[in-house]
Amino acid sequence: MRELRHEKGASALLLLVGCQFAIIGMLDVLSVELAFNVLSLDPSGPGILSASLGIGGLVGATFAMIRLAQKRLAFPFVVGALANGVPLLLFGLPLAFELMAAVSLLAVAGAGKSFADVTGRTLLQRSVREDTLARVFGFQEGLSDAGMALGTVMAPLSVAWVGAQGALVGAGLFLGGAALLAWSRLRALDRRAVVPEQEMELLRRIPFMQALNPLVLERLASRLVPVAAVYGDAVIRQGDPGDRFYAIKQGKVRVSVHGRHIAELGPGMYFGEIALLRNVVRTASVTALGPLKLLALERDEFLAAVTGSKRSAEVAEAEIARRLEEDAAAEAL
Repeated sequence: MRELRHEKGASALLLLVGCQFAIIGMLDVLSVELAFNVLSLDPSGPGILSASLGIGGLVGATFAMIRLAQKRLAFPFVVGALANGVPLLLFGLPLAFELMAAVSLLAVAGAGKSFADVTGRTLLQRSVREDTLARVFGFQEGLSDAGMALGTVMAPLSVAWVGAQGALVGAGLFLGGAALLAWSRLRALDRRAVVPEQEMELLRRIPFMQALNPLVLERLASRLVPVAAVYGDAVIRQGDPGDRFYAIKQGKVRVSVHGRHIAELGPGMYFGEIALLRNVVRTASVTALGPLKLLALERDEFLAAVTGSKRSAEVAEAEIARRLEEDAAAEAL
């Protein structure tokens, strides 16, 4: 795909994601075969096995969110893919005939799948041009759906050929081998990936941005627009429509309401959120007090992220109420 900055590595990443979803599609069918024909469980058996996959998936996704703060993700992604595949290999051993062992193996496989899914999406996000990100993620979703469908078709054919345990072992070998074969390209992709570390650190200081999950925060950081100003420049004017949110990277600004000085803001602070979140005109003017470097986020990007998270929206509303109260008190003096 031309949208990819580094085509071979990103293509390997996409194909490996498709392989993972093919295995998940197989597991939807194989869990029934495993429950009835291998473990000899009652009708609740398939539900128990599916639940273990889901619980493992929640654990893996949670752990992946913690790991997203690191700069390199190829190794964690491959580890997740291996953790998804290796437990399936163990179904070839006698221990697979025990319910607790089977549940544990499927939980680990589910955790590995979710861990690889989150880290893989982030690595892909870092490797795609900003103007085509939506198309590439759309392609990934289509590939994932196709993988699921293929896995669902392959599962009964594999069971008929080598049995449920043999199908699980084959799936584990396939996924583990694909992850190892893709390793060199993924590592090269990871080395060239763009990680907006400074921008992410700035956003993390903003109270209502702290509530966003790391994947969203990194996407926002990659979409920040640098804005420069000099002493006396009006960054925003009271009464104007709100079009951007601003974070201060370097320098200071003066905030005034009806020409009256209200506050000064410095590095790490922010402004412009009130007009966007309340859908009103600018409630104050902001003027540069010297050389100024800002990072701006367009209205639609800002609103989609902040209002898309209940916790973030709540914190933002509390911050707005506090600021308006402080501005009113300062104006009354």
